[in-house]
Amino acid sequence: MTDALTITDGARRLQQTIEALGRSEERFRLLTELSSDWYWEQDAGGRFVQVSGSDSAAHGGAAAGYLGNRLWEIAGVQAPMAGWDVHRAVLHAGLPFHNLELRMADRGGHPVWIAISGIPVVDAAGQRTGYRGVGRDISVDKQAAITRQEEFDRLLKIASHVPGMVYQCRMQLDGSIDYPFMSEGIRALTGLGPEDVRNDIVAYTALVHPDDLDRLRASTRASARDLTPWQQEYRIRSTDGAQRWLLGSSVPERKSDGSTLWSGVTTDITQRKLEQVQLGAALQEKSALLQEVHHRVKNNLQVIVSLLRLESRRGETAAIKTVLDDMQGRIRAMALLHESLYRTGVFATNDLAIYLRELATQAFRALASNERPVRLELDLAPVRVGLNQGTPLGLITNELITNCFKHGLVPGRIGTLRVALQRVPDSALVRLQVSDDGVGLPVDHTHRAQQSLGLQLVGDLAEQLDATLDFGPGSLVTMTFTPDPMPAALDEGA
Repeated sequence: MTDALTITDGARRLQQTIEALGRSEERFRLLTELSSDWYWEQDAGGRFVQVSGSDSAAHGGAAAGYLGNRLWEIAGVQAPMAGWDVHRAVLHAGLPFHNLELRMADRGGHPVWIAISGIPVVDAAGQRTGYRGVGRDISVDKQAAITRQEEFDRLLKIASHVPGMVYQCRMQLDGSIDYPFMSEGIRALTGLGPEDVRNDIVAYTALVHPDDLDRLRASTRASARDLTPWQQEYRIRSTDGAQRWLLGSSVPERKSDGSTLWSGVTTDITQRKLEQVQLGAALQEKSALLQEVHHRVKNNLQVIVSLLRLESRRGETAAIKTVLDDMQGRIRAMALLHESLYRTGVFATNDLAIYLRELATQAFRALASNERPVRLELDLAPVRVGLNQGTPLGLITNELITNCFKHGLVPGRIGTLRVALQRVPDSALVRLQVSDDGVGLPVDHTHRAQQSLGLQLVGDLAEQLDATLDFGPGSLVTMTFTPDPMPAALDEGA
C-alpha cells in the first residue's frame, strides 16, 4: 500500500514537472516570437535543425529555407567579408562567434542584413553536439550606416574641391582636442594625413610656429568659452620644411556632452603675406620718393622767395617792391604746404587747420610791425583736404590776410585779425572766414576787386574750388566749399 502511494505521488510530481516544462517552453516560444531576435540550433555538422522566433527576421520570413542547410548552403546568402573559410574554421575549432553579418534577399527581392551569434553545445561527456544562438535583423541599422557613409563620401568630395582643408575640431571638457573630420587638403598644407590628427592634435601643433602657438591656444579657449567665431592667422612649418602662413576660420557649437565642436576651413595665405610685404616695401619706397619730391619743391620755392626778396630790396619804386613782396607771400604759402606734407609723411591729404594755422602765423609775422600792433585770433576745426584743394585754399587765405593788412587795419591802432575754419552744421560744407576790425571793405570793393591782382586771384581760385565767395558785413570775407571725399581710413583718422 505504501509503495502504491509512493508511485502515485511520484507520478503526480512528474506530471506537474512536465506541465511546468510545457508552460515554460510556451513562455519561451511566445517571447521569441515577440522578440525581433530569433533563436536557432545547429547539429554537429553545422546544419540548422531549429529556427524559431520572429519569422520575418529569419531570411525575410523564409525560415524553412534554413532547416537542413548550413549557412553557406542557404540560397541567396552572401559570404561575409572575411569569407566562408574563416567561419568554417571557427566552427571546426568549436569556438563561439559573435555578430557574423550576412546579406541576403527577402521574398520580395529586397536586401536584408542579419547578424548571428552562436556558442557550441556539448553533451555530458564533453562532446560537441552542435551550436545554438540568436539572430537579428540589422537592416535598418545597416541602411542607416550606408546612408551615413554616402553622406560622408559626398562631404569628402565637396571638401576635396575646397581650397585648403575643411575640418571639424572638438574640445572635450578636459581640454583635449581632436579632429573628428579632416579633409585630404591637410596633406598639401602640412604633409600630415587626416589619420594623423583624428584622435590627437599633437602632430599638428608640433608644426605651428612657437611664437604663434600661445595665441592660437588662447583664442581657441576664448571661442569655446564665449561661443564666438574663431579666426586666426598663424605660421607652420610643414613636414617638407616649407614655412607657410595659414588662415583658419570656424564657428563653434556646444554639444550635449559639454564638448565644443568647431566647423571651419583653413587656407594657405602665404602668397598674400608675401605680396603684403612686397607692397609694404613698394609703398615705403614711394613714400620716400614723395618726401624727396616735396622736400625739393619746398627748397626750390624757398630759393624763388629768396630771389624775389633780393629783387624787392633793389626795387626802384614802392609799387615794384609791393608786387615782389606779395609774390613772396604767395610762394611761401605754397612752400609751407609742401613742407607740411614732407614733415608729416602723409601725401594724400593734409589737415587744413594745422596748415592754415602755420600759414596765418607766418603771414602775420611777415606783415605785422610796431606800427601795426595787431592780434591774431584763430578758430580752426580739423578738416582734411587733398593737395589739389590745399594749395588754392592756402593762397586764398594768404591773399585775404594780406588784404586785411593793406586795406583794413589802420597803422598805429591796435587791431584784430581773425581766421576761422568750421564745418557747416548738418552739411558736408566747410566755411572759411577771414576778417578784421579795421575800417571795413570800401563801398566800391567789387570794382576794386576787378583791379586788384590779389582779389582777382581769390575769385579765380574760389571758382576753381567750386566755392561760393561772400563779402561782408564789414570786412568779413566768407568762402564756403565742399572738401573732396577722403579715403575711409584717412577720413576716420581726421
